[in-house]
Amino acid sequence: MKIKICFLLMFLIFLFNTFSFAGDDLQNWNGFSLKKKINEKVDFIWIPAFRLRDNISELFYWESNQGLSFKINKHLDVATQYRFNNTQKINNSWIKEQRFELQPTVKWKLGGLKFSDRNRIAYRIIDGKEKWRYRNRIKFEKAIKIKNKEISPFISNEFFYDFNQNKYNQNRFSVGFSKKISNNTGFDIYYMYRSDKKGEDWPGANIIGTAFKISL
Repeated sequence: MKIKICFLLMFLIFLFNTFSFAGDDLQNWNGFSLKKKINEKVDFIWIPAFRLRDNISELFYWESNQGLSFKINKHLDVATQYRFNNTQKINNSWIKEQRFELQPTVKWKLGGLKFSDRNRIAYRIIDGKEKWRYRNRIKFEKAIKIKNKEISPFISNEFFYDFNQNKYNQNRFSVGFSKKISNNTGFDIYYMYRSDKKGEDWPGANIIGTAFKISL
């Protein structure tokens, strides 16, 4: 157990030192994923999450996401989701948002390499204002063994396109790994660099994230 903990800490330090940008905020994002099998083709999903900013000192975001995931075939899943979130702005006011999302994901394997292309179309209601947004995430993952313990390092990139502004306005680059604890439980640990378009600049945030997963 001590070896595992040391390895995880060393891996996170390596990711942070390699990819972090000085002067940007350090944040912590945490999520929990519960998947309940309804039948061979349909799963119920529930994903609550919260985020800390200002060098991991202030809660500024929380959400609850629930929906259904449909397995169309071995290469395609389609999810429908409702998401509610609350975001604290710089002036300390909280902005409520509702999202209705359609999410097809294409996936396949090539040798031991897993590839997925997640496409998310969201109809958003933010304090009564309607908006549309598209997100595309490309992810590569490969299982490896370290001292007979299997982990799955991954790398991904996701861009955001705002239809109301007609422009790309956010990008998220992530590296990390997944680890199974048992057949029904596991977790992800990752480093993310999130950048948002502000005028001609792309200021960003360094994010250390975790996601704990349970399948029933």
